[in-house]
Amino acid sequence: MEFNNISGSIPPNKIVNEHIKENNLSDLESLPEELIFELLFKSDENLLQVNKNLWNLKNKITFKGNKAIDEKIINFIESYIQINKPEEINQERNSFISGILKTIDKAALTSEQFERLIDLFISKKDCPSLSLIAQNPFYDREDLGIKMLFFAAEIGDAKLTSILAKDEMINLAAEDNEAFVKAAENGHLFLLELLTEKTNPNTNNVDVADQENAAIRAASKNGHADVVRYLLTFEEVDPSAENNEALLEAVRAGHIEVVEELIKDERVAAPDMLVFYQEAIAIARDEQKEDIFQLLLQNPNIS
Repeated sequence: MEFNNISGSIPPNKIVNEHIKENNLSDLESLPEELIFELLFKSDENLLQVNKNLWNLKNKITFKGNKAIDEKIINFIESYIQINKPEEINQERNSFISGILKTIDKAALTSEQFERLIDLFISKKDCPSLSLIAQNPFYDREDLGIKMLFFAAEIGDAKLTSILAKDEMINLAAEDNEAFVKAAENGHLFLLELLTEKTNPNTNNVDVADQENAAIRAASKNGHADVVRYLLTFEEVDPSAENNEALLEAVRAGHIEVVEELIKDERVAAPDMLVFYQEAIAIARDEQKEDIFQLLLQNPNIS
């Protein structure tokens, strides 16, 4: 049976019935890959819906049509990306499963993009690592690549980030350098280094101080002293941005190592920032953070 010319005007149930009739099937036990793709992605009447439940595949896939078709499609996909007994799932396999579900969820993929991913996973029955997505011939869309970059930056996937960072098609500074900010926010120093690698021409447009120095503000708030230290090696990064927000958040959270890094920079205690620096001292005093309180008072940069 040829599926290439099937359009959205042909009712899905008719497609299924023809398949059953031609193959003398009494039920829907055997649905070929081409038919599944036709049903999911090439019929205008049927759209893939993705919700926020990462662990229940049945809640992720809704085929607007026959519930029996729903179940068969779900079972077909599950058979390739899940092991029957959860306790037997090894770390790599589990990482792969959760990785793809999270990728689908976070990326809000179009049905066309989802088709490419599912095609990859079905073809790789040995369950490849998430980074193999970017090496597959189905991977050819800039928007999907950028969304995967954001996902990799958030979870700290160095291998995937490395592959994406070398792809000329992907703008590493997309959406106001969101990937860089996510990596800083989550403390992934090695990803920041990848995204600012001077030998990689693709990193030339990465702005480490974008979004009003969002990277150092996020890293300070979350206590990532090593990230703060790295960011301060860039002259354009201003630790006093947004009225000394980085310092104030670090003090509130009790991140003394971050405070130590920030006050090494004269800008956090500059005359125009002094009122906010004094606010940080007051917070440390009022919240009885004695070590931070003394550290702020002893800052040699205070005039």
